[in-house]
Amino acid sequence: MKKQKLLKKISYTLLFTVVTTILFTALAAWNPLNKWQLKLTNHLYDRNEPSDEIVIVGIDNVSISDEGLGRWQDWSRLAYVDVIKNLEEAGAKTIGFDIFFTQGSKGISEESLIDIISDNPTMDEYFEQTVDFLKDEHPDDILLAEVLAEFDNIVIGEEMHMDESGNIIENISMLDIFKESVESAHVFYMADSDDVGRRIPVTITSLDEEEKFHSLSAVLAEKYKTGALDNLEGNELLINYAAEPYSFKMIPFMDAYSNLLEGVDLEDKIVLIGIVTEFIQDHVLTPTSPYVEMPGVEMHANAIQTILDESYLTEQTVAGQTVMIAVLTFVLIGAVMFLPIFGGVGATVVVIAGHQLSAPLFFDKGLIINLVYPALALLAAYLTTTLYKYMTEVREKAQLKGAFGKYVNKDLANKILENPEMLKLGGEKRVITVFFSDIANFTHFSEQCEPEALVQQLNEYFDVMAGIILKNGGNLNKFEGDAIMAFWGAPLDQPDHAVLGAKSALECRAALTSLHQKWQQQNKPLLNFRVGLSTGEVIAGNVGSHERFDYTVMGDIVNLGARLESANKEYGTHVMIPGATVAAIGDLFELRRLDRLRVKGKEEPVDVYELLAHKGQLAEQHRTIVDQFHQAIEYYRNQKFTEAEARFQEVLKLAPNDGPTKTYLERCAHFKANPPQGWDATWTLDHK
Repeated sequence: MKKQKLLKKISYTLLFTVVTTILFTALAAWNPLNKWQLKLTNHLYDRNEPSDEIVIVGIDNVSISDEGLGRWQDWSRLAYVDVIKNLEEAGAKTIGFDIFFTQGSKGISEESLIDIISDNPTMDEYFEQTVDFLKDEHPDDILLAEVLAEFDNIVIGEEMHMDESGNIIENISMLDIFKESVESAHVFYMADSDDVGRRIPVTITSLDEEEKFHSLSAVLAEKYKTGALDNLEGNELLINYAAEPYSFKMIPFMDAYSNLLEGVDLEDKIVLIGIVTEFIQDHVLTPTSPYVEMPGVEMHANAIQTILDESYLTEQTVAGQTVMIAVLTFVLIGAVMFLPIFGGVGATVVVIAGHQLSAPLFFDKGLIINLVYPALALLAAYLTTTLYKYMTEVREKAQLKGAFGKYVNKDLANKILENPEMLKLGGEKRVITVFFSDIANFTHFSEQCEPEALVQQLNEYFDVMAGIILKNGGNLNKFEGDAIMAFWGAPLDQPDHAVLGAKSALECRAALTSLHQKWQQQNKPLLNFRVGLSTGEVIAGNVGSHERFDYTVMGDIVNLGARLESANKEYGTHVMIPGATVAAIGDLFELRRLDRLRVKGKEEPVDVYELLAHKGQLAEQHRTIVDQFHQAIEYYRNQKFTEAEARFQEVLKLAPNDGPTKTYLERCAHFKANPPQGWDATWTLDHK
């Protein structure tokens, strides 16, 4: 039977794994939740390591102000001439312009105008010469072209428009005068469905395939480090952003223009020139700033660093997702199939959390795993498997557990359900604590009630007491008439079995007070009960026939617990425990030492104590009573019965109804008249 169940679980584990993998692989191929994936992976870009080898000369607010160079569109090309010369003089290794030079300079300089006027005295000649001058290439453009041709480490961006396939559909080319002087590159990037820029095509091709352009970042990286692109696979560069916006070192354009570069290390650096002011539109949303735009020139800085560091990223393929889904769902379904419900929930949390938390580790290795479809597959796998278990197993177990739960605590019920082989005859030695309770004067109590009312009130009493015992992990061994027998420490290990037994006894006594208040309002008779606890070794196991048996415990300490319950009558106490139980509970409870007692059926005497309260919960007056009682009992043990009697009388003044004190006063009077022989301070009970 067990083998068949095992094979069935394995078969369904494989079936659910295959079905889940197929369904979610198809979903991954369709990819309708791509925006979720993109949003979840944004948090993986958590580095803060902008390269010191890359510096940005930024056209900022100051640069375009009246104190700077004024409106950017009106700048003279001579401003770039000065910046290039200053950067080259400072030792820049490569310079990249994220600025388009597609239109020629406008206007005529004051110097040229004066020359024309001086050479042309008549107005007609002046206008004719001016028109001819404006048709020529602008002197500023000529000078910039000469400077660009002077250096071989400069790259200028080209303005292009692309189709969805990455082909050029429009190329607004830079001026021919510059094209002949400098290397150009595209500055195009591809935005994902969430409008975030993550990718740059390394090379793009015109529709007629006659022109190809490399990206600005790729060209600059190759100029800076020969062979930088050797390990880049494919044509798409997925940018591994190094930091949030405005993290790279930035120099104001005006500082570079005015040659205020003292103290700025530009030696052998890559210098990018571009827009950083928010007043000119050239900004990009990035994974490190999904809500704050990054200057486009800084995006290229991140791309260059990705190439130089070879920190390339690859997105997990559908095939890779299939393998991951198959492995994770197999592990999860197997765990849920073979574990109990909460174990299955825990396994699900661990596997899904493990998958999500592994993403940074994969990311550091250059792989962006899919965080959506595997997680959804795991959730679906858990729900499917749990539903299957509920339909085939959990419902049956719940019914069986409900039956067991009326007699044993939930941990034992679960253990029996998980290990049905426990339901066989046999026993083992265990150290336990046993609990006996009995209703005082039950005969008198029963005579006050009609049979139906008696049973109803008893059931109410048993329901409260049994609930407390089960809540504290106890096993209800049996109800016998008006008595309850329970124990802790078997069949499950409970190192604190004595503490649980003592705690239950006190809580039962406290619950009785609430029951009394209720019964008084209902005009019902009030019942009282006594408890005996005992701790020690027993034989625990199933006892009976093969057709009917009970899990029970047997041994001297079981009999002792029953005798101590009865011994409460002798002292007028409610909860009596022996020295072995006192040793097991430590100093967690308030106790009163009662006697050295030899119960019926045992030769060896035991020290017995009254269990009063949890530690620290005994009222000051009661503590005084206990202290004086202990002093009196010492006189009694030393056969100083007169002194003991006087001390007990003092206790009685504080507690006129104290049962143990009354008992000892009777003994003192007896022993004063009949001095004992062979005194060992032991009291023998010859009745149950």
